Parts: sequence; C-alpha cells; structure tokens
Amino acid sequence: MNTKPFLTIDKQIELLEQRGLLFQNKEAAKKDLLSYGYYEIINGYKDCFLANPLDSEDKFKAGITFEHIFQLFTLG
Repeated sequence: MNTKPFLTIDKQIELLEQRGLLFQNKEAAKKDLLSYGYYEIINGYKDCFLANPLDSEDKFKAGITFEHIFQLFTLG
C-alpha cells in the first residue's frame, strides 16, 4: 500500500506553492485546511486548475489561487 507522509498545514501550503498555487490570504487558507482537510479541498477540485491533468506533478495553471479552488469546493 502506498502511503503518503503526514504534512503539517504549513508544509501543505509550502507544497501547494511549489506546485504554483497562489494564496491571497494564507491565514484563512490554514483555517480552511484545518476545518475541511487537504484531501477534501485540493484533491477533490484541483483537476480543472492543473496545467496538465495527466502529469503526476500536479502543477497549477498560472494565476490560480487557493481561493479559486476553495470557492469551487464551497459550491459542491
């Protein structure tokens, strides 16, 4: 079974930034990630925001913010 290591909220944000995701308000994003979880927000709604959905590196399109993904999450 392939298990991924636990990442703190700060490390989750760092990983998303490395993948090109922008944040308008990191403190609000931290609260959202704590409340709902990375998997629910990011993995559930990231596909339409990825530069190449078939690429396993999950690089985001230029200009995409966490808030874009979170807005879609709240509509779902």
